[in-house]
Amino acid sequence: MPPNKPDSQNTEPPKVEAKDNSIAVGSIEVHGNVEGGIHIGNTIIQKFFNIFKSDSETLEHRNRRILLGHVENAWIKGVLDASLHGAALLDLGIKQDPEAVTKYPWVIKKESTNETLPAGTSMLEIFDSIGMGRSLLILGAPGSGKTTMLLELARQLIARAREDVTQPIPMVFNLASWTEKLTLADWLAQELNNLYSVPRKTAPDWVKENKLLLLLDGLDEVRQESRVKCVEAINAFRKEHGLTSLAVCSRSQDYADLNAKLSFEGAIEVQPLTQKQITEFFNRFGKEMAGIKQVLKKGQCSARNGGDAFVLEYYDTSVQE
Repeated sequence: MPPNKPDSQNTEPPKVEAKDNSIAVGSIEVHGNVEGGIHIGNTIIQKFFNIFKSDSETLEHRNRRILLGHVENAWIKGVLDASLHGAALLDLGIKQDPEAVTKYPWVIKKESTNETLPAGTSMLEIFDSIGMGRSLLILGAPGSGKTTMLLELARQLIARAREDVTQPIPMVFNLASWTEKLTLADWLAQELNNLYSVPRKTAPDWVKENKLLLLLDGLDEVRQESRVKCVEAINAFRKEHGLTSLAVCSRSQDYADLNAKLSFEGAIEVQPLTQKQITEFFNRFGKEMAGIKQVLKKGQCSARNGGDAFVLEYYDTSVQE
């Protein structure tokens, strides 16, 4: 008598179980990552779920959301928005300054260099115009709005990174804590741990794998004797991590005094306020600025000098603090 054939209608597929670091298919247990197809007799499971890879991606996306939240809470909500007078209140003049950097001088209009950019040009437009692996130096006088503009750029980049997971994570750091004993990459990893609670073990990977977009404030706040070394450290980092985009802020005069330049694609300088902008500022704050406005009207200090310095310090210094 021929052997009984199995009843195909009653045949059940192998039971699939996943736990810890293994996947069990029927009586066969597979450890580690599973990719491609798994062959069990004549049964082929095409493109089996790579559970561990999926879990890893989910964890990375979660970490990404956490970091974006940390940056937004600390710098946008905690500093920029909390200052009652962020840079968005004023349309600051921005002049291209390609001679401030040594590599690939960039201009937003190729036919012209040292000119003020059109009114309303956003920091994101300026930054994007440089291209991938972009690098931008932001210069300005004390209280000119450099930090505020950097944080406005951070705000726009955070929004973009939330919409597109392929975009790098904008991270704000202050160079004042950098020391010569550390490479920029090592310092960044240290600051990721100190400021944003990224585990020490994984912090270097975020830097090494070009997952971040660096917004570095306070080059002029580095110890004076270490500033040239800091510029050299940033340039060395650029050579090793050319795909990582970054922007650096510095006071114009402090940067000009250095015997070194950043090897960046672009540089801009925040321009002094015009009389119209100063008047707009005082009008916008109404009663809060009434006393100062009266002083300027009486000629006790010139609007172009005293008013300009006061307005800029009023909204930019508070942001830095």
